[in-house]
Amino acid sequence: MKTLFLFALLALAKLSLVAQEPVGRPISSLPRIDIILGVPLHFRSPEPIRYVDISSPAITYELTGENILCIRPGSLPEGKPADQPAVVTIIAETFMAQYSLHLGCELPAWEAVTDIEILPEHMVPVNLPTAGTCIPQIRKNALDILAMRFQKPISKVSSHGLSLAVRQLYSIGELIFLDLYIENSSSLPYNTDVFSLSLEDKKISRATNHQSIPVPIVWQLYPFQAFTRRMRNILVIDKLSFSPDKRLVLTLAEKQLSNRKVSLSIRYGDILRADTF
Repeated sequence: MKTLFLFALLALAKLSLVAQEPVGRPISSLPRIDIILGVPLHFRSPEPIRYVDISSPAITYELTGENILCIRPGSLPEGKPADQPAVVTIIAETFMAQYSLHLGCELPAWEAVTDIEILPEHMVPVNLPTAGTCIPQIRKNALDILAMRFQKPISKVSSHGLSLAVRQLYSIGELIFLDLYIENSSSLPYNTDVFSLSLEDKKISRATNHQSIPVPIVWQLYPFQAFTRRMRNILVIDKLSFSPDKRLVLTLAEKQLSNRKVSLSIRYGDILRADTF
């Protein structure tokens, strides 16, 4: 009986020790950064930053670029000790990084850190909402498409010495990739001003009833700019559905007074038949 009682006490003691073990990462284990009032600190992320949180109201921040976070240390609230750390949390496409910020009032200005690169050892992986939606993966898919052999275009139109073609459509996750090819057969370089996508009515009975719904471009491989002979680009849009009396229209327009403009239509059936990898 005494033996059973001792075993029970040991089991309870073990459970108590397990319950007291810390869960997760304590602040003391985070990379430490000493900052001072008036000296901004920039974090450089290898991926676009989605979310930022700083636990101290004395520190403000702004995203100066999709990959650059700037924090600005301010004055501590009255009565708050200077050595109390603040935690900055940075969440990107595929990772989360956290740092312990210490507002060191006695730190010389020339020793203050002004630039931090978020390194792999500081990253904690996070689950993506859907496969293939992070920027690095989108870029990889676009480059894979670019390397594929030429196929007969799904749709093609020519006007004013300019030819616009959709070589192929690809469905990856919740995204549609459009493989575009533009060729200029004229002797004048083409200086792109507008490239847009919209849902348009197939038949226009009256101008007052005509509907044009813009379709946002989620991502593109290259910026549209001036070119002399040809350009190839990969555009990415969210998956969409529309009625048979609508069409997806790509419009390319020029900056010059000549305003050479060309529009190409994509049928919904072509989107439904988009290739997958």
